[in-house]
Amino acid sequence: MLYKDLSYKLQGMFFGIRNDLGSGRKEIVYQKASERELKQSGIIFEREPAIKIYSNKGVFLGVHRPDFLADNKIVIELKAILNVLKLEIVRVYGYLRNGEHKLVYLVNFASPKLYIRRFIFTNDRKQWLKRAAALFVAICLFSFIAICGAHPVFAADITVSPVIIDEKGKARDILNGFVTITNVSGRKQDIYAAVNNVSEDEGKQEFKSLSGADLATSLANWILFPRGVIELMPGESKKIDFKIEINVRAEPGEYHAIIVFGAGSSASEAEKTIGAVPSLSINVEVLDDAKEQMQIKEFKTEKTISWPPAAFSYVIENIGNRPQTPGGEIRLYNRRGKEIAVLKINEKKIIVEPNATVKLTAVWEGGQGFGKYKAFLNLTYGEKQRGILQDTIYFWVLPERNLALLIIGLILGNFLFAALWYFAYEKYAKRRTAKKGGYEKK
Repeated sequence: MLYKDLSYKLQGMFFGIRNDLGSGRKEIVYQKASERELKQSGIIFEREPAIKIYSNKGVFLGVHRPDFLADNKIVIELKAILNVLKLEIVRVYGYLRNGEHKLVYLVNFASPKLYIRRFIFTNDRKQWLKRAAALFVAICLFSFIAICGAHPVFAADITVSPVIIDEKGKARDILNGFVTITNVSGRKQDIYAAVNNVSEDEGKQEFKSLSGADLATSLANWILFPRGVIELMPGESKKIDFKIEINVRAEPGEYHAIIVFGAGSSASEAEKTIGAVPSLSINVEVLDDAKEQMQIKEFKTEKTISWPPAAFSYVIENIGNRPQTPGGEIRLYNRRGKEIAVLKINEKKIIVEPNATVKLTAVWEGGQGFGKYKAFLNLTYGEKQRGILQDTIYFWVLPERNLALLIIGLILGNFLFAALWYFAYEKYAKRRTAKKGGYEKK
């Protein structure tokens, strides 16, 4: 374990401060408490030291001032926020990778549980130190060659500006960016670029391949950077425009990628120089603009009067910007208001894309009794913004047995009506005849 004894002392100090002050203080309070504890423990430290930051080429860029530097070995960054963002972790790695120190403690006192994370980046992995060593060797070699009267040959010398881009946007947004690449060498350079996702692991930074990447989370796939060679003459600068098209399925959060550059006569040769040429880090925060909304356009039975089975259809439209998998049920009630059946809807888990309309169906195999029924549609949708849609229709069910009885009843009714009409007519005719005969006798 790197700096084992000092690390244990610091971790014990962090837990003591959290137990003493809790999680509801301002950052300045934790800073003062940490300063007091460092003094009492006898640990040599500096308050807000100036840590020099170098580019990958060993060029001095400026200074970073963390909260503390313990024993000139461990950098301490203190926070008092609800959650530590990935962007903060990326920045810690950035100055750790390009600074002189190997270990950083990032401590957040305001999280539900005390957040302590160690970041390690050893010097043997730092490009700028390697280049500094190489520069020292080159100077020695140059001196030797100069003495011998030979002419030195220098490697490619490329600068990239900016080196970090921070953007914010929503799903479907298109962001515009640019990078300026300058050839500060004395000869023509052919530059090739590659885009990779960045993932953070404890103590190291690695790159993920784009093949098979989830488009909803792969920032590198959202970056549309020009492909092919970038030719630069001595002293020439070129501004390269690119776009970041945030995926429609992108979830809110922070995403990180890096555009690396290499110089060479071909892409394969340029790949060997990646790391020697500065890179461009891109951080995108996707904002939450989820709109989960649906509407029922139609709910009906296939027939107003039907015999079992009774079929229902409902047309729903996704008017939001997130794919939806609706669920719910159709509840059936008889004429007395008693619930007699529940039909599950969308059992096949059909996904309704934004601005899409689908027609779904459900079938009721029951309905043995004749009468009027009510169908109540209760549709649910949404993950973060739960929504409910409801609709009601009425329909008649006429089973085959009841239909036969109805037909027989209609026939018998018609026959009875005809018979009654006939007998009534005969009676009326007899009365009329008898009355007419009486008049004749008079």
